[in-house]
Amino acid sequence: MNCAHCGNSCGNKSWMMIRTQSDDVHHLCSYICYNTSRSNYPPRLTEVLNRGDFNYLFPNIEPPREIKFQFLNHEDLLQMSENEICAYYDHLDMTVMNPVEYEVHLEQEENDRRTREIEEEFYLSSEEDDY
Repeated sequence: MNCAHCGNSCGNKSWMMIRTQSDDVHHLCSYICYNTSRSNYPPRLTEVLNRGDFNYLFPNIEPPREIKFQFLNHEDLLQMSENEICAYYDHLDMTVMNPVEYEVHLEQEENDRRTREIEEEFYLSSEEDDY
């Protein structure tokens, strides 16, 4: 099957199969080809033969499942091995995210680290005072 507009192969399945006014079946490979040759087809698209593939004028395509990146806090990172931490930060660097959310996470991570250092200093100084 070749596209009625551009002549490229539609592969195993056409993007759209539409019956023309002359009762021919035209195969189209993409919306771009349909849109540029739109004047050749009925305006209401009642003659689309593969209507089950479409939701209104657009094909039914399952959206990719979005996997939300989960930020870890300082305590979670302390429980991980060095390799796991490196992998976490590599994944963090590659993840596209909201810049504000990223800045908040980094600030929270820094606050957690400083809090832990202060607590450790306090406990160490209180042990020295006991002697």
